[in-house]
Amino acid sequence: MSEGRRTKTSSCRLSAALSLLYLVVMPTVGAGIPIRCSHDLIGLVQYIMDKDKDMNSIEERLYTPEITDFEVFVVSLSLGQKCPYSTLNCFTKEMKVLMYHSTVEGIEVISKGLDHIPKQEDSVHCPQCEVHREKPVIAFLQTLKQIMQRMNAQSCR
Repeated sequence: MSEGRRTKTSSCRLSAALSLLYLVVMPTVGAGIPIRCSHDLIGLVQYIMDKDKDMNSIEERLYTPEITDFEVFVVSLSLGQKCPYSTLNCFTKEMKVLMYHSTVEGIEVISKGLDHIPKQEDSVHCPQCEVHREKPVIAFLQTLKQIMQRMNAQSCR
């Protein structure tokens, strides 16, 4: 075999290997879009929680995912399935409900901040927002704050 043909064959194999690597790796890269840091939003959530008497006067109850929904949703087959995006989408939707029922300053900023966190589709096995228990506003905000702290612990290193 001539030197030129051997180089062409090696080049074709390398191209094929790189193409295969691209097809295998790229879908997993897209699926792992990092959730950005949100220190300012945590401070705003705390500020709103400190307006305790205003928050307690709101009788509205909000669908509230749990921290475990953010980290792991256990499917009936006992396979762990992370649902961070559907959890964040639920908090985003419910913040809009809270914005409608409250005049407390800062709620709109949190809602817009949650809108800017990159989200994508989770597994079809992740629960819809309406499946979560309805909780008082303060409990909703406490859970939101805890989840945002977890997000920061994972992505703000």
